[in-house]
Amino acid sequence: MHLIIYNSLAGKGNAQDVIGKLCEELDQQGVSYRTIKKHDFTASVAKELFQSGNIQRVIICGGDGTINRTINELDEYLSHIEIGIVPCGYGNLIAKSLQNETDVESFLSGNGTSGSRHIKVAQANNQYFINVVSVGSTADTVFFVEKFRNSYVGSVMYRVFGGIATHMVFFLMIQLRILFLQNFSSYPSSKALMRTSDETAESSFSIFTNIRDTIGQYKSLYLPGTRFIPWSISCSPVTSNEYVIENQTPFYWQIDGEPQGQTRTLKIDLDCRRLNIQTILLDRE
Repeated sequence: MHLIIYNSLAGKGNAQDVIGKLCEELDQQGVSYRTIKKHDFTASVAKELFQSGNIQRVIICGGDGTINRTINELDEYLSHIEIGIVPCGYGNLIAKSLQNETDVESFLSGNGTSGSRHIKVAQANNQYFINVVSVGSTADTVFFVEKFRNSYVGSVMYRVFGGIATHMVFFLMIQLRILFLQNFSSYPSSKALMRTSDETAESSFSIFTNIRDTIGQYKSLYLPGTRFIPWSISCSPVTSNEYVIENQTPFYWQIDGEPQGQTRTLKIDLDCRRLNIQTILLDRE
């Protein structure tokens, strides 16, 4: 059986159409599946589902937040299953960063179209992430945007103006806050460890150590047809599997677009396990 975990509110209102198309293709392939909403998928539900041993593959329909939460709930089962991502969020940065795409038929048969699908899964303070962990202005932006988005007015405005515009507005507001209200000595410098290459490279993650390069990397993911920023002095491959970010005062941090509150120390393991994962592109003709 195949398990479909989905966020019906993802993206700009087209998530339901995407999920419907996926189920239609699965029906055409003659495979059994079960759908479950992301809010109903918890660690206890995962244990109940996987104890039977009937789950062959997991397909996640949603944006980066849905993917991240699902990966963390799956935890002990990650090494034994294949995961497919059907991107239908605003940014879909995880799906883009994987650079590994297939169709439904190839995914179900286990014959990927782009070689090995086993990628490094990283961990920050015991939370898994696939694409990015960051502190500083970008992490603050994610925290306040998600807080705003969870309000009624915020959720409406987020859908009207879109994720990119909302993040840009909050990012500029945070820069003003830093300029006029923060003590520069206590505010952590912006850092992002982000997936920038495939497994043939020296490392799957690169570190971005200033605002310009970090925003530039996000831009290269958001805009279609653009390529990753090449490694340079300020954004170079991370050759160590362990990395620690410390600051005298508490700071916000985020993983894959998911805010994680505040901490003074962020311990990162960039090769804690491997994950069999691919981006699934649907035929929407």
